[in-house]
Parts: sequence; structure tokens; C-alpha cells
Amino acid sequence: MALANHSCSPNATIVFNGRTIALRALSEIKAEEQIFISYVDPMQPRDFRRQELRERYFFTCQCTVCQLNETPYQTTLRLNNTSASSTKREHLSLLWWNEDYISKASQLQERHSKFKLSAKQIEGAQLFINRTRKTQKIEFLHAGLQILRPQISHRLYAIPPLPALLNELYLYHLSQDQYIETLVILLFISLHLDPHTYPQLHHPIRVTRLYTLATLFKHISSLPTVSLFPSSSRSSKLNEDQQHAIRNLDFISANQVFLIFAFEAGTKSHGEDSVFVKEIKEALADVEDVQKMRGDGMVGRELRRWMAQGDVAVEGKLLVETILGGLSDVVGMIGTVIDGVEI
Repeated sequence: MALANHSCSPNATIVFNGRTIALRALSEIKAEEQIFISYVDPMQPRDFRRQELRERYFFTCQCTVCQLNETPYQTTLRLNNTSASSTKREHLSLLWWNEDYISKASQLQERHSKFKLSAKQIEGAQLFINRTRKTQKIEFLHAGLQILRPQISHRLYAIPPLPALLNELYLYHLSQDQYIETLVILLFISLHLDPHTYPQLHHPIRVTRLYTLATLFKHISSLPTVSLFPSSSRSSKLNEDQQHAIRNLDFISANQVFLIFAFEAGTKSHGEDSVFVKEIKEALADVEDVQKMRGDGMVGRELRRWMAQGDVAVEGKLLVETILGGLSDVVGMIGTVIDGVEI
């Protein structure tokens, strides 16, 4: 484990499994090929990553990403023929269709070549992120969002430091028990940022987010509907149609679907016998029991059949597509949730 060197585009990662840790491959590693992990947060801009590495580990990173100052979109395209394309799976393709993200990465990289934030803007936004971590004050995140408005208007969401800022924003709302805001932001991160920040489909962070979303769906399903939109919450900015759309979501079935996603990816990210996957199995058994008590139990049965048979289970696939369609509408509420910033 200690022999693994650093790269901002690693081919392996460390995963905790109870009291043990394991080194898991993110892509195919050939014999005699060096193993790299990331020592720092990839959501940071290059200069901040390099600074942290110099201060903590006493070297200047010369990996491909740093030497070329590669954007997440360029990394996605570079890894297309290796890790990104080799991890395509039947169930997860409904959520993350690899070719779609590759096509988007190409378009967004071309857009990025015509627009770049200044070093002063990047430094200012990162400063507000760091202040938020120390003070837990959301005002600093809103100030950072204002700095990054030009980047947001160009829809270059995966360019640092915006991913780190949105991650802090989701954590803030979660700490305030504001579950609708948390849901909207976390869905947005998972669908629009993570596939470029962590290009491998089974990257542990992407898989953990799937399980977090599943857990969030379960919790929201247990709440009284009236508590979803308290008058003091920022979610009151949602209009009546948006609130109606959220109330109509089948959160229990969404919980089951995202547990299926997490199980499929988790067997590769953490291992079939890992504590993490065992926890997912237990959660799946729980939601399947709940589904049996809902009406005639048809939805739960069809989703379970889809888990076992994939797209051959046509009814189950249609249910998943309907659920994901409703969640896509929720993702579209991101601009309202984050104080009117257009996304």
C-alpha cells in the first residue's frame, strides 16, 4: 500500500472495508505497470493540488493531468479507450450512458477552449470554499457561486473549483436537514459532475454517492409531505408545479432502483464480500419487503426482475426509465435551489 505513488489520474484507489483497507484497481493494470493512487482531492484546481502536495509530501506533481493542465473533460476523453469504456454495464447504462458522456466531454472541452476563468477568480472561489469548511457559513458558498457565474453560464460544471463548491453546498443543506435541497444538488453532482471528475464507472466515490442517494430517498419517503416544504426553507422558492412534481415522486421505488445501481457497481468498487455490499444487500431486502405491502406489490416485483434479468425484463426497465425521468425533472430545479443561479 505504501509503495503506491501519486497521480491526479490514478489507476487504483484505497477502499476501507470494516477495520481493513484494500487497494482496488480503477482500470486494467498490466504486469510491471506502476500503481498510482491520488493523495489529494481531484476537485481542486491544479495549482491548489500541487501546492498541497508540495506542503504535505514535498514534491511537485508531474502527472499527465498536471503537466498538460488537463481538464476533467480531457481526462474523460483520454480514458475513453481504457477504464471509462470497459466498465459499461447493463443496469447502470440507464443512469450513466458512457457514449453520451464522451460526446458531451468533447463538446464541453471545445467550449472550455474558448472560455477560461482567471487565476484570480479561481483563487477567490477556492478561498470561499475553504472559509466555508472552517465556519460552516453558507454565505461564503453563495459568494463563491457569484464568482463562478461565468463558468456556470457556459455549463462547464466539472471544471474545478465548482465541483468542490457544490459538494460543500450539498453537505451544508444536509447538515440543516433540508432534504429537498440536498437531493437536488446531490443528483446534479452525481449525473453532471462525477462522470468527468471520476471517469471510472465503479469509482468508489461515484458508487458511494449512489448509496447515499438511495438512503436519502428512503428517508424522504418516511417524512410527512408537509415537512418537505417548510415555509422557512429555501425550497419554498420552488413553484407549485415543482413542488407537485417532487410530491409525486415514488421515493420508495427510487430507493430500490438506486440500491440496485449501487449493488452492481459496488461489487467492483468494494468487492462482493465487502461490508459495503453486504449493507446494500440488507437495504435491498428491506425495501423489497416494503414494496410487497404496497398495493399488489407489482412495482417491487418488476424492479427485482429487472435486477436479475436486465433489459429482458421490459416492464421493470420501463419503471426505471419513468423513475429516472422524474428525477431528471428534479435535477432541472438546481438553479432555483442554489439561490437563482442559472444552471
